[in-house]
Amino acid sequence: MSAQRLFGFLSIAVQVTVLGYFSGTYVFPVCIALIAFSGLFVKQRISINRRLGFWITVGLFHLFVAKNFIAPHDFTPAQSFIRTPLAYAIGQFFIVVQTAQFYIRREDDRLPLSMPAWGIATLVFLGDVQPDYRQMPYFQAAVLVFLALATLFVSSSRHFRAQQLDTRRWSRLVSMFLTLGLALGAGWGASAALRQHEREFDDLISRYLIPDDPPTTAGFSGNSHLGSIAATKSNNEARIALRVYAEESPGYFRGAAFDHYRNPSWVANRGDSDVPRAASLPSGISTPPGEYESFLISKAGSGKWMQFEVWPAASQTPAVFSPLGTALLQAPISQLSRNADDVFHAPDLLQGIPFHVATQQQKPLIELSPSDRERLTRIPDRLDPQVGRLAEQIGGESHSAAEKIAAVKSHFLTNYKYHVGITIPTGAEPLSYFLLEKPDAHCEYFASGTAILLRYLGVPCRYVTGFVVSEKNVVGGFWVARNRHAHAWVEAYDDQQGWVIVEATPPDGTPETNPAPLPKQFLDYLREGFLSLRIQLQQGYIRIALRALFQSRAFLVTLLSLFVYVLYRSYRRRTPTSRRRKIPDPRVDELQRLLKKMDARMRKHKLQRSAGETLHQFADRVARNATDQNLEAAALWYRCYADARYGGDSTPESLKHLENGLKPATS
Repeated sequence: MSAQRLFGFLSIAVQVTVLGYFSGTYVFPVCIALIAFSGLFVKQRISINRRLGFWITVGLFHLFVAKNFIAPHDFTPAQSFIRTPLAYAIGQFFIVVQTAQFYIRREDDRLPLSMPAWGIATLVFLGDVQPDYRQMPYFQAAVLVFLALATLFVSSSRHFRAQQLDTRRWSRLVSMFLTLGLALGAGWGASAALRQHEREFDDLISRYLIPDDPPTTAGFSGNSHLGSIAATKSNNEARIALRVYAEESPGYFRGAAFDHYRNPSWVANRGDSDVPRAASLPSGISTPPGEYESFLISKAGSGKWMQFEVWPAASQTPAVFSPLGTALLQAPISQLSRNADDVFHAPDLLQGIPFHVATQQQKPLIELSPSDRERLTRIPDRLDPQVGRLAEQIGGESHSAAEKIAAVKSHFLTNYKYHVGITIPTGAEPLSYFLLEKPDAHCEYFASGTAILLRYLGVPCRYVTGFVVSEKNVVGGFWVARNRHAHAWVEAYDDQQGWVIVEATPPDGTPETNPAPLPKQFLDYLREGFLSLRIQLQQGYIRIALRALFQSRAFLVTLLSLFVYVLYRSYRRRTPTSRRRKIPDPRVDELQRLLKKMDARMRKHKLQRSAGETLHQFADRVARNATDQNLEAAALWYRCYADARYGGDSTPESLKHLENGLKPATS
């Protein structure tokens, strides 16, 4: 074991320590450290040329980038300096490349001089995981230790000439250590200065290099500003927010409901109450495996239950996204609360851990209390008085709640157009301007306008935000809601039907139901599966993770493919070599020689078989273009050849006939 290899291993050990300490993951760093340590003592190494090594490196890079895309590492908000964990995956790639050098055979058994450069790149990318002020000295110390080891690595890589004088060698060593000391001191000072002014650097990067990125929680908390749902829709619009397993399209999943409009926002009811645990489960409902608690929201009837398994792929708020009329909820949580509008909150609901909700197909009619009726028909202040007269014109002649709802929907679908974004004049009240001037707008304005008009007509209603889950992933057998499927709608109370969903947004503004292309569906299936499995293992939900793994189609296909491969290898080993070896047939070789000869002569007549054209088809084409007896004979020759080659008539007589047929056919 040379000193150079020892310094190389120690530098890798520093890098994996930084990676493990600041990322909170230890399996990968420990494995890499053990593999690098084994490389110090392994005598048999692999010989590869530069070209092959280059392509292996490129392949590893793409592998880690793909791994980041399928299952990226999640950092807490306090850790994340950049907005993507891609840098973390690239840092892992650089460490793997350095570790692989220990198992590659080289002249004099020396590691490449590029090792420190790989290590510097590793620390640069791992430095994007920003430590707090208490961790910063450790990070600085690790970087300085690495620089010292890199210097010793480069020094031990040099071949000193034997005739060098001892005094010259000592002078080189003294100069090297002085330079190293100056570099370490300058590095420590620069790092401290950067730490002191990091806020200014962060602001500079955020202002000029990173576009505004609205939070995905907008519109689902206690307040919903008009425009927050539009911001959610445009913020990483393809990102999956919910994944739902259900027999039919789940439809509207509500995350927040609001009863009071205060220009320019909707405010939610704050009166939360705890939901009691279910003493017993309704018929046909079972408890999922794991530490799940069941919460019964309303009394169970005798009708059919519709069950949904919901995977919150993106953590937005403690809100539990669920359909209207949810009667039962099962989740690995200790507490569930709801407000007067049946919006549920679970503070300890974890990202990536599924929960189950159930509704009854025949929902019981719930009577609205006088206080709730007054609360949900309250007219906001500061609205233009003309809005009330508009409501009277729209539904003044309607009598039932259903007729008033239909009139309001017809008004919006007939007189308004959908467009993401709206310009409100300075000083104008947004809803009054939208209702009276009829500008193009997005779903939040249509839902808000619907709620205001219905309240003027005496119909209790509330403004609701959430997701429309209607995109099917046929590969994984689930439904998805992406950020672009965020939506706002209205829930109105009908004395005859109970709560009903009112969708007044024009059709081109409602979330689409078209499935993604199959490659995209397969990629989503893999990515969501890996993310969920990793989070479940990190949170200690082993049973849930194993159940999801064994129910995964990809896992079952992999097992089946592995089983088939093992059977094939077993068959190959048991089959004698003589049976597997293909014995050449001289008659086939002779037929191919004759065909090549005839094809070459046909090309002189500007006749050539095209790709995919059979011999009989070519013979028919030759016969159609025949201008003399020779070409007619050639067409007959091709038919005879096809019979001999593929009809089993490859006797010596047929071969002789084909050989003789070449002469008159082309003479």
